[in-house]
Amino acid sequence: MQITTLREGGVSILVLFGALDTSSAPALSARALELCDAGAGNVVIDLTQAPYVTSAGFRSFIEINRRTQRAGGGMALCGLNDLVRDLFEVSGFLSVFRTYPDRASALAAMPGHYARTIGPAAPKQAGEV
Repeated sequence: MQITTLREGGVSILVLFGALDTSSAPALSARALELCDAGAGNVVIDLTQAPYVTSAGFRSFIEINRRTQRAGGGMALCGLNDLVRDLFEVSGFLSVFRTYPDRASALAAMPGHYARTIGPAAPKQAGEV
């Protein structure tokens, strides 16, 4: 598995490429906890390119979620495919973790996230300076 780290609107984003299993889960935990130690309180984990998650992956999610909450932030997961979503549902983790269909939705829901503004400023109302 490969992990790409991005930062947007004050949120750290970990994009996973490949299965999250016993051999790759420690790398995810290490990277996320390293970000938390560096001050990242909010973490989004993008699973769009992760075809499968094993129990080792769930253990990493629990660890990361606890650490981000202790830091006053939170963790969100996005891009779960049908198989991964079914695993979350069967295991009961859908009620434990915040999950979103895509990265934009996850980012918008994160505390302290600020959206990038693109385009011209809103027109001024009559009487505004």
